Amino acid sequence: MRIIADCGSTKTEWAIECNDGRWHRKATEGLNPRVTSDLKFRKVLEDVRGEIASPTFQLSIFFYGAGCGMETMRSRVKTLLNQTFEGADIEVESDLLGACRAVSDRMAGVVGILGTGSNACLFDGEKIVKQTTSTGYVLGDEGSGNHIGKRLLKDFLTDRLPADIAGEIKNTKEEVMRGIYSEDFPNRYMASFAPLAARYRDTDYIRNLLSEVFTAFWREMVCPLTSGGDVRLVGGVAAVFHEEIQQVAPIGFTVKNVVRSPIEALIANL
Repeated sequence: MRIIADCGSTKTEWAIECNDGRWHRKATEGLNPRVTSDLKFRKVLEDVRGEIASPTFQLSIFFYGAGCGMETMRSRVKTLLNQTFEGADIEVESDLLGACRAVSDRMAGVVGILGTGSNACLFDGEKIVKQTTSTGYVLGDEGSGNHIGKRLLKDFLTDRLPADIAGEIKNTKEEVMRGIYSEDFPNRYMASFAPLAARYRDTDYIRNLLSEVFTAFWREMVCPLTSGGDVRLVGGVAAVFHEEIQQVAPIGFTVKNVVRSPIEALIANL
């Protein structure tokens, strides 16, 4: 019996193999060991544990998570999983390796994540051979939902956001500042405004904003890895804005494949 988790900062998708071989899907909130407490982690894991009937086979867990690129973070997540799923065989890897396994078809090239956050690596078909340093939602996340939302909210707070788009934001400036600086998970909060960019994508303001943030993604995340080639992307932002991403791609780069959620491919590639 197997469990697969594709875990981002905003949402976690779980695929749970039933005793009859079918797969049950479940969605929970995101779990990132950099920002999620042990208590919150355990609460979500116990919720997932409650979905499982008594397994008739050895339980194996494949956990691909945001924030799990460092060994210290992987070790912490593995300990939390062991506490909830005692006796299970557990593999904890980064969400970036999960993206590679889901979208690459074992082909070499660049694989990137564009969701709440962003990341990218050079994949040789089996393993990550080079990875862009992730500097997190404050200093990095170029091209992500967090980046798009951050730009929109800055212009909202400084009265530079076009009136029609600003009218879509129901929060006061004080509430926005509190959401960014005082509440839990500010990256999720800022990314929650990214859908505005999709609704107003035909305006000059949003076209310029998207050009700016996706140019930054190519410059900061992809170009340090290689000088050209196929790029495969995973994530909601990539799925919604793949045309805008390709439009600002440097010469020599092509967006080859885009997958919104990798969970189905991860099941198929087990």
